Amino acid sequence: MFGIGIVELSIVFGVLLLIFLLLREFNCWYFKINEHIQDQWKQLVVLRKILAILEKQEARASQEAPTVAEPTEETAKAEPGR
Repeated sequence: MFGIGIVELSIVFGVLLLIFLLLREFNCWYFKINEHIQDQWKQLVVLRKILAILEKQEARASQEAPTVAEPTEETAKAEPGR
């Protein structure tokens, strides 16, 4: 077709793949992708700590809060709008 055989084409793709893999770390450093990933992991740790604190507070609040009785027919009739 263009004078390029399968062997030459696979060599070109292999070289391009090798160049991509070699330059990947440089590109990640240049665009600060690695730093962004580290920051996201730090944020995830902080969010998990916040979630644990909120779950503890919710558990305490549910233990301290009085239970609410279900409305009976009498109370449902006495309350307007129901």
